[in-house]
Amino acid sequence: MQRCLLALLIFIPGLVSATELDTLQVKKGELLILDDTIFAPKSDTQIVINNGPYKLKGNPYRNSENFYSKMKEVTGQNKVTSRLFDLLYVEKGSTNEYKDDPDSRSSIEPFIPFENLRIGKISIKHVDILQGDVNDTSRRATAYYARMANRIHFKTWNSIIRHTLTVRSGDPINPYSIADSERLLRRLQFIQDARIYIQRSSDDEEANLVVAVQDRFAWGVNLDVNRVNRFEGQLTNRNIAGIGKYASVSYLYDGRTEASPHGYSIQAGGQQIQKLIANWRINHTKIHERSEWGLNLDKPFLTPDTKYGGGIDLRKVKDSTLTFDGDLEDVGFYDLNYQDLWIGRSFALPSKYQRQNITLTTRWLRHSFIDRPYVDADSNSFYYDRNLFISELSISSQKFLKSNYITSFGISEDIPTGYRFSIIGGKDFNEFYQQNYVGFQIYWSTYLVNWGYLFLNQEVGTFDHETDKRGVYRTQINYFSPLIEVNKYFLRNFLKINIIKGIDQPISSSIN
Repeated sequence: MQRCLLALLIFIPGLVSATELDTLQVKKGELLILDDTIFAPKSDTQIVINNGPYKLKGNPYRNSENFYSKMKEVTGQNKVTSRLFDLLYVEKGSTNEYKDDPDSRSSIEPFIPFENLRIGKISIKHVDILQGDVNDTSRRATAYYARMANRIHFKTWNSIIRHTLTVRSGDPINPYSIADSERLLRRLQFIQDARIYIQRSSDDEEANLVVAVQDRFAWGVNLDVNRVNRFEGQLTNRNIAGIGKYASVSYLYDGRTEASPHGYSIQAGGQQIQKLIANWRINHTKIHERSEWGLNLDKPFLTPDTKYGGGIDLRKVKDSTLTFDGDLEDVGFYDLNYQDLWIGRSFALPSKYQRQNITLTTRWLRHSFIDRPYVDADSNSFYYDRNLFISELSISSQKFLKSNYITSFGISEDIPTGYRFSIIGGKDFNEFYQQNYVGFQIYWSTYLVNWGYLFLNQEVGTFDHETDKRGVYRTQINYFSPLIEVNKYFLRNFLKINIIKGIDQPISSSIN
């Protein structure tokens, strides 16, 4: 079936720069008329156009295949229009149309037809944060409140967006790398949606990228009132002046506590450090008797091409304790220095489409108490000074599907599929004894056509000390169905099962 039919008139006055491009939704049976161009799609289609006036009208030729043949004949008389017609005209059976689909599909599908080309220019297109759409970048906000929000909003800096991309001008087009770039943009907390378009250039061996992004509104306010003597308020800016950094401040009042009823929390952070895609956060909390200072840096393995990962989590925590000795109750305080560091190396296995990796990571966790309750070999193990060393060896394969209407409305969502098998081993050195740790994890996820998405996860881990063999067993099942059409509506069913069982855990312990 012909998915799209586009006819260009004989004359094109000049080339359009990538920064001036928009996309427009044209329905089946409509003509899009520009100054020098006519578009006549055979189905609902997103079309890239130059900013400027246009007109949509019914297509009087929609029932005639001769219309398309005639347009191809006319445009074929001119070298430039012939080349553009070949780009925009899609023959029956072609698969390079890129449109929204409520069902899940491979994230690389739109980019496969361009795999043998190299990347030319990379341009960035911002759409309105309210009433904008990355699938139709010609849409503009019309409501008064939307126009006001768009005026006061600071757009994300283009440099932030470019640093997030995993591709550069001159690189060969790799569908997986471009799909990864889309996904990395969507994971940013200040980006609502993102989409990358590929357009052929005048160079037969080159294609340009247009990165369409929609920001989230930066400011957020949250108020939680629980009875008249307890409330909490929070003010957040998730994208300060468009630089991709966030900050928030919270205030808590709780008149039910015997300690000070006032509390606050301040934090700031980001998801990039210059060109490095890494999360960072600093925070300070003072709520009742608990005080905490923290610094966190984390560079996870976000794509199969990521070779190195690592992180550091430093905290200084002071809080009250409550211990029992027979019928006596003892209220005290503890003062903890907490350090958690990890580093890893991932090796990509030679496979073009499976995206398999072997990953080795090592972690060091240290608890050092300056002040604490009484501890002994068989009591208050939470307050032990300890050094825990853990290593993990895993083999994994991960791809992503792109879908809509799973947890959000109107934006693209990324669904991971694949498997991971991990073996974990380590040793705990605390002030009273040493103990080994062993565990494993295996998970598998897939999307079954006409059945839906299924995720299975199994984890178990335990220590081996003769008097302390505590461990945890976990089974997790997640499922959601395809969209089910009911009259004019769609529905989707979700199923979540999470079973956690402690192994030789004390009665007073909590597992989460």
